Amino acid sequence: MYPATQQWARPIADELWLLSHNEQSGRAKLDEQRVAIGLAGAIICELLIDGLVTIAGEQHVFLRYDPRYGRDEIAQWALTEMDRADGQIPVAQWIWHLCGESSLRVADRLAQTGAIEYVKSGLLGGSRRAVPANANVSATPRVRMLHQLATGQVDVGTLTLGALAVAIDLDTVIARDAVAPGLRNDLVFAAKEYLHQHLRDVANAVRAAATQANMTIRR
Repeated sequence: MYPATQQWARPIADELWLLSHNEQSGRAKLDEQRVAIGLAGAIICELLIDGLVTIAGEQHVFLRYDPRYGRDEIAQWALTEMDRADGQIPVAQWIWHLCGESSLRVADRLAQTGAIEYVKSGLLGGSRRAVPANANVSATPRVRMLHQLATGQVDVGTLTLGALAVAIDLDTVIARDAVAPGLRNDLVFAAKEYLHQHLRDVANAVRAAATQANMTIRR
């Protein structure tokens, strides 16, 4: 297995949203907070891959460029938040800070591209729910991940997506549905061998946050 040069189609957070929601109903496959934590980590990974931030010192996040250089509204929002802190906050705390808005912001970005649409829900239709516009398109992150692992050529985006999926235990749901019992071992091995250390740091921080959230819920 080795990293491929193939580029992924969507931002990593968008891919993780699709991967963590039912391809037809749009319902989350995990509890909403765990998904939000994963999406917050995915947003930070996007910034790292784009070279807009770096991780140094005691796992603190530092900006490398002005927030205006963010590729879209989500990047600009996250960078603006980080700019105010001036490198004083570690990545683990950024995950908690960003996860409060990560799900809604990522869903809105997907809606802007037509990947999902909002439908009315609730007894009186007073709320809305995000639903994939096309089940086949929504399934592409899962299909691509399994295919790349099978061929041994995994691109950076899919490596990162897989590491985040493991961090929030989403891989267990995917493995069950796809009858792929060795999925976690494959994803862990690929991330350990080929994923950049800073991206692994984010995945580890996501794992710690998701574990903490799970302990809080059980209490």
